[in-house]
Amino acid sequence: AGMHLWLDEKTGLPLGAAKFLPSGQMVQQWLSVEFQLQKEMNPDLFALPPSNALSDDAHDGHIDANAPWRITWQPDGFVLVKNRRLGPMPASIWHWLYTDGLNAYSVFIDEAPKSKKMVLGQAFDSEHLIFEKTTQEYRLTIIGAVPKVVAEKIANSVIRETTPQP
Repeated sequence: AGMHLWLDEKTGLPLGAAKFLPSGQMVQQWLSVEFQLQKEMNPDLFALPPSNALSDDAHDGHIDANAPWRITWQPDGFVLVKNRRLGPMPASIWHWLYTDGLNAYSVFIDEAPKSKKMVLGQAFDSEHLIFEKTTQEYRLTIIGAVPKVVAEKIANSVIRETTPQP
């Protein structure tokens, strides 16, 4: 695995990049075709968000405590940013978004899976995993920048709530 970078000799700005698998196969490539530099830059563009930007208080109103599912494990450093129901009941899909400030992953739970048999699958590009687990109760999909073993652990931590969380 590796990456090739092409940098402008004068400015050091990236002109292009290519990402390779250990086999040597290129899996991602990009190329800059035009740059427009401003003489003055607003310093606010480079300001970092406050360290508490991902706290629970910063996302009040985005977390539905009445979700019928609970994800009991997430990787160290990841916090729940929001969750919500997509679509009307009873055939709703629930969505949770977790981030560590740099990477993110989403968990989707479809309460009315089309297939009643158990299925476990995965797909990925060079940056994101798409992991799916279907049971008799639900179909779960995880999309994000997490390894397969982490996605499996997240999927196995899902439980149905009997009463809403306070």
